[in-house]
Amino acid sequence: MTMLETSWAAGTRRAARSLRTWLDDLQAAGKLDVVDKTVDLRYELAAIAKRLDGRAVVFTSVAGHAMPVVSGIVSTRAMIAGACGCDERELVRRFAAAVAQPLATAAAAREDAPCKQNVVRGDIDLMRLLPLPVHHEHDAGKYV
Repeated sequence: MTMLETSWAAGTRRAARSLRTWLDDLQAAGKLDVVDKTVDLRYELAAIAKRLDGRAVVFTSVAGHAMPVVSGIVSTRAMIAGACGCDERELVRRFAAAVAQPLATAAAAREDAPCKQNVVRGDIDLMRLLPLPVHHEHDAGKYV
């Protein structure tokens, strides 16, 4: 039984409130790997992520980019259920309920809100700004 499953069995199951909290939960459960060496977006990042399939990975140093990349954060049904704060058997019901009654969006009012750490203005070229990997030599381009 994983640490997440143990905490859920004890009645402390909770949904992830943000990517940061989900990464913390995965780390606490021993399901997160951190790659600190600089990786190339052309084949290398995807190859390492594939090698660690079934685990979440944070790549802290990506060639040509200041921001880290995360991979595999919902690569198993158990991980998806964990992020939703439910049992795997509850996933379909949980998703159906979310579709039937979606939550209203809320503006992040605080200027120091985490989602406002990186604001880009003017001409936005996502293909240049985001660290997008190329997985295979036969791919048509970067994978979003």
